[in-house]
Amino acid sequence: MFQVLSKLTGSNNHHLLEYTGGGTEVSKRFFQSIPPKDVNGNWIVKFMCWQQHEWPDLGVHQFTHRRNETIDAHCQVGDEECIQKQMKAGAGIELPTRRLLKELKVLNDMEQRTDRLLADMKVPTIHISYEKLFLVGNDTSEWARVFDFLGVGPSKEELTVDAIKKAGHAATSVPFHNTTLSNYAEVREVLLGTEFERLLH
Repeated sequence: MFQVLSKLTGSNNHHLLEYTGGGTEVSKRFFQSIPPKDVNGNWIVKFMCWQQHEWPDLGVHQFTHRRNETIDAHCQVGDEECIQKQMKAGAGIELPTRRLLKELKVLNDMEQRTDRLLADMKVPTIHISYEKLFLVGNDTSEWARVFDFLGVGPSKEELTVDAIKKAGHAATSVPFHNTTLSNYAEVREVLLGTEFERLLH
C-alpha cells in the first residue's frame, strides 16, 4: 500500500523504521513520547517532518517491513523468481490454534484502544479496507478516499487501476485461507460462531 502511495504522490521510498509495529512495549514507548498537552495532532506532523527533511523529494514515506533472512518482504513486478519464492513460502502454513482466540482478542483490543487514543488526541484518521484496495477489480474508490484524505496524489477522475498496479509491488499472497493454511479445517472450527468468524475466507 505505502509503495503505491509513495510513487503516486512523489517518488519511491528509502528505508524507514516501522512505527509502531515493533510490539506492545515499543508501541507504548512511542505513544508515551507524545507531549501530553499536544492533543490536536501536531505531534504526528512533526514526527513525519523529522524524517521528511532528509528526503525532500519524497511525497509519502513507506514504513518498511523487516526482511526475512532468505526472502524479500516484497517483490517487484516482473521478478518471477521472487514471486515464486513468496508464493511457495505463503502456502501450507500451519497456524497454531490452541491460543488463537485469545491472541485474536488481544490484537483486537489493541486495535480498539489505538482507535480510541487517536480519537481522544484528535489525530485525523481514516479507516480503509485492504480488501477494497486490492481485491475489487477495477474499483479505485478506496484508493481515491486515501488520496483525498492525504490531500495529495491523483484525483478520483485521474486514478486508474493500471497506474496503481504499476506503482505497487507484485501480488504475492493467495487470498484463500484453505490454500495458505495447511490446517484450515481446524482453524475454521475454532473461529466458527465467534466474532472472528468474519476473518475466514
